[in-house]
Amino acid sequence: MAETMLKEDGHLLLPKEVLEYLHLHPGDRLNIVIQNNGDVVIKSNLRDVRDLKGILSPPLSRSLLRI
Repeated sequence: MAETMLKEDGHLLLPKEVLEYLHLHPGDRLNIVIQNNGDVVIKSNLRDVRDLKGILSPPLSRSLLRI
């Protein structure tokens, strides 16, 4: 478990081990989820490129147009 402190301006500094585990860099976005049991979960908003497979429809067949 990693511990951090909330600053007066509301900023939260994540420990280096958390940044490395989530592969985070400055400017990356995070999702913060409050679970039904009250637990707070921080997830990386980064997606693996393999997750994108199949999101586009196949290309339309293009017939050669001759004029």
